[in-house]
Amino acid sequence: ELNERWRSLQQLAEERSQLLGSAHEVQRFHRDADETKEWIEEKNQALNTDNYGHDLASVQALQRKHEGFERDLAALGDKVNSLGETAQRLIQSHPESAEDLQEKCTELNQAWNSLGKRADQRKEKLGDSHDLQRFLSDFRDLMSWINGIRGLVSSDELAKDVTGAEALLERHQEHRTEIDARAGTFQAFEQFGQQLLAHGHYASPEIKEKLDILEQERTDLEKAWVQRRMMLDQCLELQLFHRDCEQAENWMAAREAFLNTEDKGDSLDSVEALIKKHEDFDKAINVQ
Repeated sequence: ELNERWRSLQQLAEERSQLLGSAHEVQRFHRDADETKEWIEEKNQALNTDNYGHDLASVQALQRKHEGFERDLAALGDKVNSLGETAQRLIQSHPESAEDLQEKCTELNQAWNSLGKRADQRKEKLGDSHDLQRFLSDFRDLMSWINGIRGLVSSDELAKDVTGAEALLERHQEHRTEIDARAGTFQAFEQFGQQLLAHGHYASPEIKEKLDILEQERTDLEKAWVQRRMMLDQCLELQLFHRDCEQAENWMAAREAFLNTEDKGDSLDSVEALIKKHEDFDKAINVQ
């Protein structure tokens, strides 16, 4: 009888131990779930910012920071999944605690899903901000180039001789080559801007304004190049005219000197030679 009571006591002790162990496992789940919810809330607090960068470098830095944030979320997601599996197992083994376990699991999943959505939204906004800053950076670069080349094609410099006029025309044509070489860059910029507009970018009004400005600046640049070309063509024509006039004046001066000579010859041969020169002179006059 004593032995039987001892065995009964041992059995009760074992059942008590199992019950306590089982209760401890349920309580540990609740503790782990609460800690995980606190971590989720900490991550939520980190997303409470409107800073999306003010230039390309700052946006890229924020994107790298968010990538690290997402790596932390991946580890946190593994913890949430593990707790979900634990909850399902405990629900099967502790039906009396099933309602509390399911409620805790639902709260945890809702908090986790909400965090995931907010993280995705910030990633998307950072992507939009990156697109905008890239667009604005390209805009500034192209505007700077336009201002530089326009200063060259709008020069008032004019040549004072044919050689100089031809050199200015050659240089102006080099500017034309440079302008044409940039056409692909401008086209890519235009396509990028139109793509942002088509996707409903949050800065669409600013993007549209910059596209219009650049288009007008390119039009003005083309006009400036054409006007400068016309001016240089006229300058070359003028210098060619001046050169021809100078050559004509020099030619006539030489002929006048020939006509003003008092040499009439002092022999038959010399007179015939002078006559021959005068006939050649007449022919030259007629040719002119």
